[in-house]
Amino acid sequence: MGFGWDALGAVAGVVAAVPVLGIGLRGVLRRPARLPPPDPGPGRPGGTSVAPPTGALPRRLLGRAAERRALRRRGGAVIVLAGMGGQGKTTLAADLAGRWQRRRRRDVWWVSAADETTLRAGLVTVARRLGASPATERALAGGDPDAPDLFWALLDRAPRRWLLVFDNADVPSLLAARPGAGPGDGTGLPRASRRGLTVVTTRDDSAETWGRHARVLRIGSLDEDDAVRLLRELAPRAGSDDEARALARRLGRLPLALQLAGRYLGSPAPRWSTFAAYRRALDDGAGLTRLSGGDDRRSAAMWTWEITLDHLASSGFPEVRPLLRILSCCAAATPVPRSALFAVRLDVPPDEADRRVERGVELLRRYGLIEVRDAAVLVHPLVADAGRAHLPGEDWAGIWRAAVGLIVRTLDGLDPLSPADWARHVAMEPHLHALVATMPAGLDAPGDLMETARATGEALRLSGAPAQAERLCAVVLGRAGDLDAALFRLEHERLRAVGFQGRWAESRDAARTLLRDGTRLLGREHPDVLALRHDLAWVTAMLRDFAEAERQFRAVLADRVRRLPPGHPDTLRTWNEVAWVAGCQGRWTEAEQVYREVLRERRRVLGDRDPEVLITEHELAWAIANQDRFAEAERTHRAVLERRREIIGPEHPRTLGSRHELAWLALRQGRPRDAEAQYRDLLADLRRVLGERHPDTLVAAYERAVALAARGRRREALAALAEVAAARERAFGADHPDTRATLRAIGDLRDGRDPDPPRHLS
Repeated sequence: MGFGWDALGAVAGVVAAVPVLGIGLRGVLRRPARLPPPDPGPGRPGGTSVAPPTGALPRRLLGRAAERRALRRRGGAVIVLAGMGGQGKTTLAADLAGRWQRRRRRDVWWVSAADETTLRAGLVTVARRLGASPATERALAGGDPDAPDLFWALLDRAPRRWLLVFDNADVPSLLAARPGAGPGDGTGLPRASRRGLTVVTTRDDSAETWGRHARVLRIGSLDEDDAVRLLRELAPRAGSDDEARALARRLGRLPLALQLAGRYLGSPAPRWSTFAAYRRALDDGAGLTRLSGGDDRRSAAMWTWEITLDHLASSGFPEVRPLLRILSCCAAATPVPRSALFAVRLDVPPDEADRRVERGVELLRRYGLIEVRDAAVLVHPLVADAGRAHLPGEDWAGIWRAAVGLIVRTLDGLDPLSPADWARHVAMEPHLHALVATMPAGLDAPGDLMETARATGEALRLSGAPAQAERLCAVVLGRAGDLDAALFRLEHERLRAVGFQGRWAESRDAARTLLRDGTRLLGREHPDVLALRHDLAWVTAMLRDFAEAERQFRAVLADRVRRLPPGHPDTLRTWNEVAWVAGCQGRWTEAEQVYREVLRERRRVLGDRDPEVLITEHELAWAIANQDRFAEAERTHRAVLERRREIIGPEHPRTLGSRHELAWLALRQGRPRDAEAQYRDLLADLRRVLGERHPDTLVAAYERAVALAARGRRREALAALAEVAAARERAFGADHPDTRATLRAIGDLRDGRDPDPPRHLS
């Protein structure tokens, strides 16, 4: 199938900076859209829940009166709640969200900024609720430089007042518009507004980070009296006020530590049942391993939940500690599907495993060590830090491998080529990064981790985030050992992501190196090596060396015919590319003949309604049209369009591609009025679905201008061409063939000549 280049616009706006290829003075090389076979209605990136976690709030929020008053006096600024982990920043923000929800005609959105993937998914959900176009959703999912502007254009038009919370923004750069910029410079995601209130929770309390439009509220520990009241409410029979005060001081009045200690002391039959006994356990370790370094309050908090875990183990629940350690290897403050935890292999009889996991999750929730939200569990960053700090003294490798197994089995049975499964793959990306970060020294990335990273990278790439896909693959490859089949496939996916970002020469060079090494390891005709050779031929064609690309495609085809069963989809894919590359070299009769043979075989193997069959029919019509048999080509394109609307939906990029070909054919057959009307309608949909700057949108805009000129509306045509030239120069550069072709068309019009109708070379 190759990289599916022009089809990338179906899943991202990130390709705007990547050139389509130009050939000839006015010709435009447009590769027919080619994506993996989708389910009906695919192409929109996955979102995530943006409901505020108000259900986790305590019945009564003790203290924080000054901070709550400050949140009411917002004055249009961004509010930044800053402080160390465990101080209750999220609780304060959730309390504010609950108060906003109780007021009518107000929207509240809670977006986790704990990692890039979860942040983007939250932005997509908010944008979708505000009526965003698919193109805007893809720009947000892909992290386009103008994504914050697009997001705020929606917020500024929101029909109701709103509260937007960016929670756990401990890496502030994730909220910035571009690398090197700050989140508070006015171009990023946190912005002041009179229409609503933006709140950020973070450990970064620097006013310089958040800029002059933000008001930083530094959230410290609870007042001592409030800390005492909190302990006494949670454990009313654990001792006196003075004993509670001594324990609160020992815990640094840290709200999270106080909550955990109070829940423990209020539980049935705790080992240390009083405030004084609990404080003594902290002071002497009570058999615990002391954690070295760090803030005293932080260390005390870490000891607090170790006491809870010891209590649960001694009460007959030993599975709780390893379950929390496994979760600590995953990304903090990021959802882990609750159902995935049943894949954890605890050291218990198999028939008890599910019950023990369910019980362990409930106990962790009851004692405040995890949060259960929307069928997922989340671990507080400070709890995760504590769990990781204990790993060197425990069975680190065993715990880590169990965490890997959890994520691997979560994605079992999912297909990264299916848009229906993209969101679940993408949701696991932060956890894969965390697994690499917590990998024990001396271990190499195991094959199942590399294969899961490969599949997740493929889903990221196809869903519009090729840069994220490249980073994920590179991070896992950085901990890989010697070349084996899993490493080979992961590196192949990385170089695909490189190509999807338009770095074709870099992708080609990496593919050549990998091919040399992989051939030595696996053999020239191994299926994985054949897949790489196919993609290398594709990249070679994208670099315009069509003769060499054809030689490579034919060699792959010969090997696949010999190696694979008759009619194998991979063989048919490569055979289809042989027809395409012949057409790119102007050998139209040959291209048509090969397409007809491929079509006959694809119909036999796949049936008439498979999307890949429609690809071959579409490209057959392209070859026919380039032999000036326009009426015949038009009939074929109309038949393909009708089936694409039914099978993959009216807004799928391939369906839009069929409409584009029909508009072009109307122009080529001397029907400029009909063509211009078709282009006008098509452009409205392309701009909404793919975005203003997508290469296919710009091609259609160029061709509409040619149709306007053919109708005698030369002034409109000149203005339209000027817009296309400016957009192409911004996206591709002044020297790109498409930019130069547009400027030449402008020159022709100014000299009184109509531009020739463009010739679709692909």
